[in-house]
Amino acid sequence: MEKLTDTYLISKVRSGSVSHFGTIIARYEGKLYPMILKIVQNKEDAREVMQDVFMSVFKSVDKFSGASSFSTYIYRIAYNTAISFIRKNQPLFVSLDDSYNDYEKQEHDFDEIRPLEKEKRLVALEESIKKLNPEERALVSLYYMEEKSIEECSVITGITKSNVKIRLFRIRKRLLELISDEIKKGERIYD
Repeated sequence: MEKLTDTYLISKVRSGSVSHFGTIIARYEGKLYPMILKIVQNKEDAREVMQDVFMSVFKSVDKFSGASSFSTYIYRIAYNTAISFIRKNQPLFVSLDDSYNDYEKQEHDFDEIRPLEKEKRLVALEESIKKLNPEERALVSLYYMEEKSIEECSVITGITKSNVKIRLFRIRKRLLELISDEIKKGERIYD
């Protein structure tokens, strides 16, 4: 029996085998859902976007050229579908926070974060990630949670590799500020 690689599955789907597409869905839904949920921030919406993603993949499977891995191809479709969903269904919020744009500002010291218990740090991180815009959340999810390379992130998002690096740097800086704010907010609650 031939190993069920993505290439094999795609060839079977192109030949009309819907059951092999079910295998593709089973293989990727658990990988794509966390990224989509990070972007849309609502479970029902994430499920709806997932359905749209797999419909798009099914309709466009003949267009997959193999220039990149199928994984990168399907992540790109998921990313674009989730971002499109956000743009259509949610109002655009623009951060006017000067500290976000002040790149000369001295970075926060991680020492103020270290004393916290691990669970409190994770909660602060999760709350901080929620405050990022959808594109930033997607990039964080792809690079840190899905462990995609800079090059893969570039292909998936359509952003140049150097811009991916710059955005990740800025996101880390922003997250550090947000985490510090969350920690201070938490300390005021418990005081």
